[in-house]
Amino acid sequence: MSRRSAASLAVPAAALVPGKRPDPPDNLSSEEAKVWNGVVGSMPPDWFTPEMWPLLSVLCSCTVQFDKIREALNVEEIGSSQYKSLTRLQVTYATQVMRISTKLKLTAQSRHNSNKAAKATKEAVSLRRQNRPWKRPDDLKVRELSS
Repeated sequence: MSRRSAASLAVPAAALVPGKRPDPPDNLSSEEAKVWNGVVGSMPPDWFTPEMWPLLSVLCSCTVQFDKIREALNVEEIGSSQYKSLTRLQVTYATQVMRISTKLKLTAQSRHNSNKAAKATKEAVSLRRQNRPWKRPDDLKVRELSS
């Protein structure tokens, strides 16, 4: 029998119900839980599997910290030493949020390859050209009937 890794042991055993979104862990603050629910709610119900939950928790914590730093920057004088250190910290948290979001495949870049994206863009442009907003629906029907 193979041994389980420390990471897999750290993930709580959860009964996965198909189509049910995971609830935020108890160790998250209320602000972090709001971020959790927002992220989980923006993706398909079965997107986040239990092995992803620790990373999602870190994403929520980093997002809340990023917001707090942004609020602190609003009251600091631009150019002050405190402003400079908060700006560096903000960049650090922004980078973490970006990296974790990409790892969890939350960003468009992480879900699409360039070929599919190019094809989707061409199709969208083609549809826009066919359905001009200034054309009335009746004009389109007449054109279809006459073809």
